[in-house]
Amino acid sequence: MANIFDLKENKVSTDLNTYPLVIMGETGEGKTFSLDKILRTLADGKKRPFFIMTENRFQHIPGIMAVKVNNISELESIKNQLKSPKAKELYSCVVIDTVDTLDTMTENFVANAKGVEISGDLTFGKGNKYIKSKLFFIDELRNAGWTVHFAIQAYKNTNILSQETTYDAKLNKETWAKISQGAYLIGIISKDVKSDERLLTFKKTAMYPLLKDSVGMPNVIKVSEFKQGLQKAIMSIPGAEFTDENTINPIIETTVDLVALKAKGNELGGLLAGAGKLDEAVAILKNNIGQNDDGSPKTFDSLIASQGDLAQLVVIKLQELVDSYKLV
Repeated sequence: MANIFDLKENKVSTDLNTYPLVIMGETGEGKTFSLDKILRTLADGKKRPFFIMTENRFQHIPGIMAVKVNNISELESIKNQLKSPKAKELYSCVVIDTVDTLDTMTENFVANAKGVEISGDLTFGKGNKYIKSKLFFIDELRNAGWTVHFAIQAYKNTNILSQETTYDAKLNKETWAKISQGAYLIGIISKDVKSDERLLTFKKTAMYPLLKDSVGMPNVIKVSEFKQGLQKAIMSIPGAEFTDENTINPIIETTVDLVALKAKGNELGGLLAGAGKLDEAVAILKNNIGQNDDGSPKTFDSLIASQGDLAQLVVIKLQELVDSYKLV
């Protein structure tokens, strides 16, 4: 658990492989090929990026390490395999390609599971909440220390009245939020008609409103020069101290010792009951864990393995109450 009294000043990571990247592009612009090329270069050839493919358009790319997934259950299986230390020995990062098909896959799963035509038919915005829940696997990968990159289909839109052109992504808002909020760079890829070289830009404009540049990349950069451009941008951050450690996607320990938490919670509850403060302890249990049909509070024994965070929260609140009465 974080201790705000033991913080150290942040250092900027020079591990270029850890900066999450999103590449947008129209069909045929070379999103997958370019991402594979960029990420191999960032890893200095030591490891390969691992592509979770939701479409069958990668077989022509030499040497790509990719698995095609067809549904959410297959995706869950891949996620669980990536949590193995063995996976880290083989791969440098994870790429989801394309997000558009992942979005459709998630939408269909939620709609079918809830017996509706589309998730939007569910009342009170529940559809989006269920979609957000299914996308939590991305957080699980990040918490396991993986840098997760994404490829997205870009759609060209022209306003009939103003004739202004924009490039957009047609994704559920929860899906877009999940991938864009964690990205340091969101770029669009195009082809240089003169050299056939792929070009990237990360500068947000009226035409490209979804782009994002958190590090200061050049206005336009060749895919073959991406590593040099990123390295220069990172090293040019004013006032930064640097480290080669992965400070962006560190492994986050999400498991808790539920047995120990239950024992601690029961111990604190006993202290409060012995001091005549049982009603206040009961209120904490009811407000956080819930209550039974007869109005009695649900106890720590009702919690299951996936509710470790809840158990931790209740223990913190009970400890605060014990401390406020100076019972220890």
